[in-house]
Amino acid sequence: MTRHLLLSLTLCFSLSGALSAVFAADPAPAVIRTMPDGNGKSNAFEKAFIVHESVDGIDFTVDDPRSANTLNLKYGTYTVEYGDPVNIDFMKARAQEESNQFDKALESYQRATVAAKLEWVKEDSQLHGAQLALKLKKHDEALALIAGLEKDNPRSVRLAKALLIRGQTQAAKGDSAGAGKTFAALSTMAKEWGTDAAIFGAVGQADLLSVDKKYSEAADILSKLLTRVDAGKNRDEIGSLALALATAQNNGGKAADALVTVQAYVWKDIETTQQAQLHLLWGTILAQKGDTASLTAGFDQAALAATKRGAEASVIAAAKVLALSINNKLSKDPAVTATNKAEFKRMLGLF
Repeated sequence: MTRHLLLSLTLCFSLSGALSAVFAADPAPAVIRTMPDGNGKSNAFEKAFIVHESVDGIDFTVDDPRSANTLNLKYGTYTVEYGDPVNIDFMKARAQEESNQFDKALESYQRATVAAKLEWVKEDSQLHGAQLALKLKKHDEALALIAGLEKDNPRSVRLAKALLIRGQTQAAKGDSAGAGKTFAALSTMAKEWGTDAAIFGAVGQADLLSVDKKYSEAADILSKLLTRVDAGKNRDEIGSLALALATAQNNGGKAADALVTVQAYVWKDIETTQQAQLHLLWGTILAQKGDTASLTAGFDQAALAATKRGAEASVIAAAKVLALSINNKLSKDPAVTATNKAEFKRMLGLF
């Protein structure tokens, strides 16, 4: 990295000391790339070593992990590709989670939080572990992992997602008041943590309203935010926001509005499981209509969800159940030809 290149960057670089964190981590090898500037130019640090990352920025060295010369980039102006996690339990947890061994994965993530030497590995373990604990209804374990992340790095770039899980866990435990406070706090964090925080807060608040069957209010919150979100910059969250809105609309008796929302987002570049969930909701709404044409189209949507590679197993399983249910109705429908009935049965065998 030459002096000329450093001075030419338009994004915020500065020589500074590393931000202090409660968790004393080893420098983490990574590739850091700056976002393109107005001329479409970006810069890459292929041999970077991350000292600390928070919403205040990322502190790193180049080439030498122990260098006293620490560079800093402003949060939101870069992307990171992490290197070797150097943690066997973390790698085991990832593999176990992908193979739906959630109990084992949770245990591995919990061990990884203790043994982790790298900041990002510890925080990812706390976050993913909390998600699994919530899924497994081990609420106290989920809350403990989130509390650990917040203590170790109270300005973590992962804190917004962590607080979403905290709110969801509080709601699952029946603490609606606590969950409401958590989601309300999230909604105010967008200035520092970005749009993701506002999205998480809105989705959480909408969930609480839906529990009380206040679907119209939930849909109003979500639709207002959805119109302000940049789909290109919020790929990971736009799908969850659209799914939450369509679900609230459908539960509130506005199936036509729900279909408009689903069709507007299901084909966008969103997370795989969310895309499968939108196909599943589309198929469910059509199946509820009951006529031959709707059942046929609903089967197609269920099939798309059931065959979506990379989607969560629970979503795929639900799609298969829907497809089987629709097929049972179509097999008794006199308007469906014997050829088409055989084709539906053949397609069921494919998934």
